[in-house]
Amino acid sequence: MRCAILGGSFNPIHVGHLILAQEVLRTTDIERIIFIPAAVPPHKSIIRDVPASERLLMVKASVKGDRRFEVCDHEIQRGGLSYTIDTVAHIMASRRDIDGMLSVIIGDDLIESLSTWHRIDELSRMVNFIVATREDTVEKAKRDMPFPAAYCVMPKIDISSTMLRERLAAGEECRYLIPDGAYRIIKNKGLYRSNK
Repeated sequence: MRCAILGGSFNPIHVGHLILAQEVLRTTDIERIIFIPAAVPPHKSIIRDVPASERLLMVKASVKGDRRFEVCDHEIQRGGLSYTIDTVAHIMASRRDIDGMLSVIIGDDLIESLSTWHRIDELSRMVNFIVATREDTVEKAKRDMPFPAAYCVMPKIDISSTMLRERLAAGEECRYLIPDGAYRIIKNKGLYRSNK
């Protein structure tokens, strides 16, 4: 089958991530999305010290029951910095059900830093990129993207994990911004609570 990976810290996962995955399935020939929570993302720090194991549980709970989605814990099991090229090599070596090249989904906000990714030139020959963008930024994304890519135009949804961490720390309600399974884990375990 034709697969794409969607990596990230998922700290926490939110409905925007699921909408992105759904839109990629709707607008491309991708048949399955593999969510890959990072152990230690190389370009950002994990804020509020939520362990990788808890972030993994939240992602699994969020996609449970949807056969178009799966979760890969390879980066967390491996530990250390999570480089996309290593994960792609692992998936392609260990899976026999993937048809053709693996695709990697990125947001258009990552285009500018793409040149700093570990072994990016080699990675660009191993995968197809799918760039998530918006109607008003798609032409800019196409101009700025240094590698061949497909583009998935997203509806405008201003949700970010940073915003959600801040709201959760302040004790604000976020129920409909976070998938039910992940939200239950956050509430039951008291994740993202402020220490104040």
